Amino acid sequence: MTDKPRLHAFVDESFSLPSSAGNRTFYILAAALVNPEEFEQVRSAIAKAYLPDFMHSSDLLRSAQGRADFTRLCSSIPSTVEINVFFLEPLLSGDRNGELSRTRMFEQVCQHLANSTEFQVTDLVYEIRRDGFMRQADIRTAKRLNQELSFPWMRPQSPRHEKLLWIPDIAAAAFRQSQIWNNHEFLESFQSKLEIQKI
Repeated sequence: MTDKPRLHAFVDESFSLPSSAGNRTFYILAAALVNPEEFEQVRSAIAKAYLPDFMHSSDLLRSAQGRADFTRLCSSIPSTVEINVFFLEPLLSGDRNGELSRTRMFEQVCQHLANSTEFQVTDLVYEIRRDGFMRQADIRTAKRLNQELSFPWMRPQSPRHEKLLWIPDIAAAAFRQSQIWNNHEFLESFQSKLEIQKI
């Protein structure tokens, strides 16, 4: 029997917090599964689609030119990359800042990936957050899950240094557009296999 493919998961989020307007609350965690042997190919495809060294989807979606760039980025991701979008709605009871829901999402996503019979995800790379409190919360979550599960191993990275983190940022933003604005054009631009899983 052949060994299962060993992949890395690159993860980023989008969310909607409670407000006085009584808006929908939800948390999105997108995971892009990439074979390490294809890292350079995928990075190159992204770099050709968008030349600047830094990208954030919410910034692109604010202008017509940015939306065109965003659509091009969606379609640039090679079909060998598998994308899973995990969706929690509403946020957990009493969760005013999304942190409880984020922790629950990471627990569920890591368990889901650990249970895969098709592949083994050895590393889960998430975007390091600038806020000190939030960064420490992620460190605590990663430390606990790394102790509880053999794989995947959670570790932080900056999208300024790792373009593969752009993929889950793009996927989470595209799914958010479909939820808030009923705009599915970005999701339909992906060549990659994209699965939605509700938690």
